[in-house]
Parts: sequence; C-alpha cells; structure tokens
Amino acid sequence: MSRTTTRTVLVTGGTSGIGRAVAARFAADGAEVHLTGRQPDAVERAARELGVRGAVCDATDPVATAALATRFDTLDVLVNAAGGLPASPATGTPLGDLLAAWQAGLAQNLLGAVLTTEAVRGALAPGGSVISLGSIGAERRGGAYGAAKAALAAWSAAAR
Repeated sequence: MSRTTTRTVLVTGGTSGIGRAVAARFAADGAEVHLTGRQPDAVERAARELGVRGAVCDATDPVATAALATRFDTLDVLVNAAGGLPASPATGTPLGDLLAAWQAGLAQNLLGAVLTTEAVRGALAPGGSVISLGSIGAERRGGAYGAAKAALAAWSAAAR
C-alpha cells in the first residue's frame, strides 16, 4: 500500500504545467486528488485524463475559494501551484496600466495561494502540509512576478 493511499490532496492550478504533474504524481501514488483551474474545459479534461476530481475555481476570487473549501471535511495536502508569468509592462507604461499589471501579477502569484490556504486551513488534518510553489524568479527576476514569489516565500515561512 502506498503511503498516500488515504490522503486527500488539493492542487490549485492543476490543469497544466507543474500543477498537473503534481496532481498526476499524487494520483499515481493513490491519493484522492482534487485539482482546480479557471477554465471549465481544461478542468474537465485534466480531471478525466488523470482520473481525479476537478473544480473550476479562480484562486484569486475570495468567494470562489471559500466555496471550494466547503468541499473538504479533511484535507491532508494543499499544493498551491496556480500562478504564471505575467507580461511585464514596458518602460513608460501609463501608471494606471502599470498598477493593473502589478495587481494582476501579485494576485495570480501570491494572493491566490494566501486565499486558498486560509480558506482551507480549518480542514487541514493535524500534520497536514501546505506546499506553495516558488520560483528562482524571487531572487533573480524583477517586476511583479519576482516580487510576488519573494512575498510568497516570506508569507509561507511566517504561516508555518
């Protein structure tokens, strides 16, 4: 029997990239996996192909994350994999557009993890794990992406 046989795992951003690979690995190890994504077709396809459960959820939406959390009595592992590399505004971008780009980058790469973690905190099993995917961009890349990933690392360390 695999050590993850009875574990319930939630993977945000589980429809593609690293999130999908994480969901596939936990599923292969026998965990009950739930994945999320923003696009209904992508969620349905990934859930079907991996043999897991899927839910449409924008991790940056507090109402959606709160609704997602109600699905779980007990959650053993949360993997915050939702995120991405937003386009960097060019020098000279109007300040309003610059603000919008930064807010979107911070929401996508930091706040989604914060909201999801806080929404499911009450369902986390004793000894449960929260894994938030970081990036070397926190140290080497400027802009909203690097700032968000650096903040995610700091928040994750403080939230232990």
